[in-house]
Amino acid sequence: MRNARGARRLIPLGGAVLLSLQLIGATASAQIPSSGEISHHNVHSEGNAANLGGNALDYFERRLPDGSFKRYAVAATHGNGFDILDVTNPLSPTTVSRYATPGINYHPWVQVNGPRNIVAISIEDPGASVAHGGSNGVEFVDVTDVASPTQLGVASGLQGPHTIRMIGPNHIYTSIPTFIIDYTDPRQPVNLEQKSVPGMGLLCGHEFAPDQNTLSPSGIPAVTYVGICGAVGKWAVLDTSDPANPQLIHEHRDLDVEYAHEVFPAPDSSFVGVGDFRFGPAGGQSYSRCPGGGIHFYDISGKYIPGASVTSPQKMGTWFAPFTGAAEFAPIPATTNPNWGPCNLHSLQFHPERLMVVVGLYMGGSWVLDPTAATAPEGEYEEYAENPGRGLGPTTWGNTKGNYIAEGDLVNAAQWLPFDIPIAKDHYYTNGLFRGLDVLHFGEGEIGMPKKISRLRIDASAPGGTVSGVLDRYAVLTHEGWVNKPLAGKTVEIRSGGTTLTATTAADGSFSANLGLSGGSHQVTVTWAGDEDFETSSLTRQVSA
Repeated sequence: MRNARGARRLIPLGGAVLLSLQLIGATASAQIPSSGEISHHNVHSEGNAANLGGNALDYFERRLPDGSFKRYAVAATHGNGFDILDVTNPLSPTTVSRYATPGINYHPWVQVNGPRNIVAISIEDPGASVAHGGSNGVEFVDVTDVASPTQLGVASGLQGPHTIRMIGPNHIYTSIPTFIIDYTDPRQPVNLEQKSVPGMGLLCGHEFAPDQNTLSPSGIPAVTYVGICGAVGKWAVLDTSDPANPQLIHEHRDLDVEYAHEVFPAPDSSFVGVGDFRFGPAGGQSYSRCPGGGIHFYDISGKYIPGASVTSPQKMGTWFAPFTGAAEFAPIPATTNPNWGPCNLHSLQFHPERLMVVVGLYMGGSWVLDPTAATAPEGEYEEYAENPGRGLGPTTWGNTKGNYIAEGDLVNAAQWLPFDIPIAKDHYYTNGLFRGLDVLHFGEGEIGMPKKISRLRIDASAPGGTVSGVLDRYAVLTHEGWVNKPLAGKTVEIRSGGTTLTATTAADGSFSANLGLSGGSHQVTVTWAGDEDFETSSLTRQVSA
């Protein structure tokens, strides 16, 4: 890869022994700090908060009585439980409290219901470290007092759970296998058991991802994406408007994907990225051929490939981190591809309001990419060009923009800050097995984040010839949960046939204009030119007058 001067930065590894700790289920007592960075380009470190075996991350915001805000990160820790960190100043995360789960927790996963002041944490025991077959359940913790988290209740008998995901305000889905838990009363959570979904059979997923831009008035996401259990290359789109009884919208299979580990939608839901987790002969944690699996991108809207839809996804291409290992220049046959630990794509996440992705690559660091176009022949990086086997290269979609690799660390989570604050524009956190929580800033020199994208909606009905709609933002995390904030005071252009009018959006983002449309169907286009923070937005649809 190129850095700003066209040269490669690489320093010797001092953390080669760290792999063994992960493979045996490292606990707090086995933590070994790493030293410095291996490589960085367009990303630099701005802070760190050490923890004991970092894993999953989630966030919440709290509004104080005086109207000010406090913001927190919840960082799961292998072998322990979770830390609560005050990130009101995102550059200086400060540990507020540490919560220990009962017994030994090999692979904790956290989810936060901020409005209800609840953290849920999965409790997977060490015997489940590979097969995910043992469990102490999902624990619900009251974080009303962030300095003193208190257990509320436990849902048990869940055969795992490897990860968990909150769907709406009262339900959780576990993974490998999938149980649905109703925690309306977190002191007595109800295990609704495994569910059979018509058209796909018994639901078994890995890392459910609700589309936060499809929330109903009750706060339940109507659409959720998921990778299907087993190395079968399947992922699915579910209707979760009734979280207790998910329904299949579409199931897709791509034999180039070994294991659909995570499936995340772009903020505008126009396409999805499917992270491929490779196993190798000794399991996923030992897969050491960098860059591991890639991200397979599929158009589900027709925005990039005509005819694509949510029930007929069309593949755009695949991105791989342009990284073949710390020892890639060693005098060893290239097919050996030696590395200092597992090198697999473990996490990916879209920015809440921008079409940018951040990736956690286990011991290959974190990477930032633009996923909106085919790979350019001459870009910021020399993109991955090998083709060692099915589904493993070369990169054909997406353009790498930055990276940060810390010596010896195993990155379990990489996530953009989801809050509605200026610094969230280009900062993300990683939670690593040995370094803990790192604060990373993307963008140096001429490289930076694109503008935000906005959401336009046009009512299908135009009574009396009046066209109405709403201009708002894609969802950000607030003290009320995920919210689409309105864009007020913006001038939109409304056009149909030979008539063009303008309107100013109200406080709730709504607009209307009487175009004098006659009875029948009409094609209407609404355009907002954008501003210093937002890209131009335009939408065309048929309306009935």
